[in-house]
Amino acid sequence: MKTQYIIFMALMLCASMGLVIAEENSSANDTAIPTLYAINDTNVSFSNVSVETSDDEVHSGFRYGWEKFKLNFIRNETKHAERELQLARWKLAEAKFKARNGNFDGAEKALEDHDKLIADIQSKIERMQNGSLTPGLDRALEVHGERLSSLRLLLESSNLTDQQRAKIEMRVSKLENNTEHLSELRVEIENRGEDRLQRLENRTERVNESGDRVRERIENRSRNGSNDSSEDDSSEDDSSDDFAEDDNSTDDSVDSESSGGSVNQSS
Repeated sequence: MKTQYIIFMALMLCASMGLVIAEENSSANDTAIPTLYAINDTNVSFSNVSVETSDDEVHSGFRYGWEKFKLNFIRNETKHAERELQLARWKLAEAKFKARNGNFDGAEKALEDHDKLIADIQSKIERMQNGSLTPGLDRALEVHGERLSSLRLLLESSNLTDQQRAKIEMRVSKLENNTEHLSELRVEIENRGEDRLQRLENRTERVNESGDRVRERIENRSRNGSNDSSEDDSSEDDSSDDFAEDDNSTDDSVDSESSGGSVNQSS
């Protein structure tokens, strides 16, 4: 029985990994914010992209647990942060639902889970060194603050006591601060990418200048080598002319001696 249980769990684990990999591959080029809720109260547009800012459908605990379990098989930190932000949206919707129905403890617990997810997302974004965020994560972070604002508006009409409402508002303020810090991190990462691009351009420019200097030296050496060879040829030609003149003078002296000898013999 124990062996069968182990085999069953191994099969379930393999199936889970297959599902996660399939979902990751299918959404590799998807830049839209994943839609986890069906009910919309308000739409806000960023860069001509309409996204949900108020999602009220609450998913079952099993669905949430299953999605959170799949996080263990996502190695890419950017995609991991995207999925965690999805879960944070679920918890925010759960908090709104429970606050609307006067469930103070449930709303506070959902916001506490939401806060933990946002803190983990924040730590992942701080570690990012690529200088950019995926469009889906970037827009999702931008819109998440709108959802917190809608939760704050909901608290004004919820069936909570003043003390309970003040306590939840305090937690919402903390979440808003965390979200604001995420926005600052977004700007910092973008600036980091621009700085890296500028450094790359400067390095490329220095390499080009170095290449130009090397090419110029090679050309100068080539020209100097040609001039030296021309001078050598000229000196060789001069030497040849001098040698030819010496030969001629030698021949003339020989001829003179021959002529003198002939005259002496005749006399």
